[in-house]
Formats: sequence, structure tokens, C-alpha cells
Amino acid sequence: MPIPSDGIIRVAGTYVGAFDKQIWVQTTAPVVIASAALTYTGGTMIRVPSSGVDLTLTRSTVSGASHRLIDADGFKRLIITNNTIEKTAGVTCVGSGELRMMYNKHHNIQRVSGGVGNFLQTRIFTSGYFEVGWNEIINEYNKSDPEDVFSIYHSSNTWWHHNYIRGQFNPGNGPTRLDNGAVCSQNCITIDGYGGSGQPCDNTRIEDNILVRIPHSITIFPTGTGPIRGTRFLRNRVTNAGYLDDGVTRNYFGAHGMNVQGSPGNDNEAHENVLGTMLGSRAGAYARSVDAKFDGEDRGNGNGSTTGAWTDNYHMAPIGGTITRAMEDAETALWLSRVAAAGVVLGAY
Repeated sequence: MPIPSDGIIRVAGTYVGAFDKQIWVQTTAPVVIASAALTYTGGTMIRVPSSGVDLTLTRSTVSGASHRLIDADGFKRLIITNNTIEKTAGVTCVGSGELRMMYNKHHNIQRVSGGVGNFLQTRIFTSGYFEVGWNEIINEYNKSDPEDVFSIYHSSNTWWHHNYIRGQFNPGNGPTRLDNGAVCSQNCITIDGYGGSGQPCDNTRIEDNILVRIPHSITIFPTGTGPIRGTRFLRNRVTNAGYLDDGVTRNYFGAHGMNVQGSPGNDNEAHENVLGTMLGSRAGAYARSVDAKFDGEDRGNGNGSTTGAWTDNYHMAPIGGTITRAMEDAETALWLSRVAAAGVVLGAY
């Protein structure tokens, strides 16, 4: 059936067609938006009930602005598959349920005024089913402004795998400050225990992701009120030659492949990751960065004695060698070959 002309979906069903206003789902019964062409720049594109939405968005094209695609303060089921998304500040969700974000293409993530923008930010997820896989996310310099592309805030039992993320730049190539004066973290995949929720970040699986041209790639922030335990970083690849998209201007930010700050938590492990990053201009001379830091210690190959094991991780090229744009291009080619081998279709069809 077509999306109602006022944008208000009151009953369960499958809704299709082109629509250029805000959609407001007012039922907790199952709603499917399929093969739609959605355009809206005036606010959150799809509003949902805080009592727990059951929404599937699939095989659709989305064109937005500096507002969320979906902002779910409570959900029963959120399925977002095979969509082609231009701009928007992505999806944010609170609580537990079933969440799947698969086979999407998102181009140029934006930032909400006074806030952040992500592909997905999950907060206080503890139980249910959670999978984010086979998504292609590409951000261009001065056309995008993401904070954490994947933001895992006081959430446990989540799985992030086989995603390709390229590009994460501050507009103007300098430190970006939020409206409250704080400098944005500008990480790509962040497991975040800051704040006072009291919820840990347990049993996060980050596997087989390819990150290209991203200064601060994978970071975890454990705290006393948000310990991080049982994390597994497996077979991820991080490649950054240290330049903006023009291949000439150095990125301002410093770089690291994987970084853990703070000590609360245990049993966090990293195995078979391949890391290669160059420093940004604020670090001074153009040079190879430290690919991996764990509790202040460099970890290329080695075992952590108290915080988990880091084994069989590899520095791309010789440890002192330069990461090049050709090496970034090779990672993109690797991603495309993985997609073809898996036989998956990305984006709307």
C-alpha cells in the first residue's frame, strides 16, 4: 500500500512508493517500508514510538540531510537491509530487541546540529539479537562529518562484521568542536564506557571489517562505571596513508589502528588484525604511527598479561615503512572481491 499522504502510519502493513515528507510510525505492530524512495531534509526522516517499534526498511533509496534517519528510543525489532542512503546522520537506538543492519550503502554521513552523526549508535543494548554486517560506508572530505561511524555505548552482546568504511575527516581539516565546546572524538569504531549508566560493554565482536583512510580507527574507552570485557577484535584491516581525498594534503589528525584507553575490564583480545597507519600533520613530520596501543603499551605481536591476549596481529609493510595510496586502493579491491565471493548485493535493488 502507498505511504499515507500525511506520513502517519497507524496500522501494520507493507508500504511502498516515493515520499518527500517525514514519516511517523505510530503503531508497534509490524511495519515494512519496502522499495520506497524517501526524501526529507527537515528533521528525523522516520519517527517511531518510544514504546517499541517493529520496523523493517528494505530495498529503498534515502536522501536526507543533517538529521537522523531513525531515532528509536526503544524498539522490538529494527531491520534495515539493502538500502542506498545519501547523507543523514544515521540511526540511533536505545535498549534491547532484534536489530539487523545488513547490505546497506551509506554515502556521506552528516552531523546533527549540536550533536553527532553515525552509521549506527547503539545505547544500553543488553539482550536480543544484534548484527551489523556487509555494509559499505563511504565519506568524502568536506562533504561529510561523522563522529563515531559505529558507536557502541554501554552496550553488550553485539556483532559487527564484514563492513567496509572509507573516509572520516573533520571539515576544514582541523579539530571539530561541538556546540558545547568539546572536541569530537572522531573515532571510527568506538566501544564507549564513559558516562554514568552503570552498564558494561561486554562480549562485543568486531570481525573482518576493512577500514580505509580513517585516522582513529578502533578505540575502546573502559571506565569504572562502564567496564569493557570479553571484546574480540578478529581479522580486521586498517589502512591509512595519512592524506585527504586529494592525495596531497595531509590529514590533520594523528592516527592509530587500534587503541585502548583506561584499564577497567578484562578478557579483551585481538587476533589476526592487519594494521598500517600514518601520522597526521598535527604530529609533525610525516611518519608511520603506532599501529596498536593497549593500555599505553605498543602491541603489534604479543600477549597482554592482565587485559587479554594480542597475538598474530600484523603490521602492514615493514613496521618502519610508509603506507601508500596504492595500499589503500588494494584494500578497496579486496572489499569488492569479498562482496563478489560472498554473492551479496549491496544497496537498493
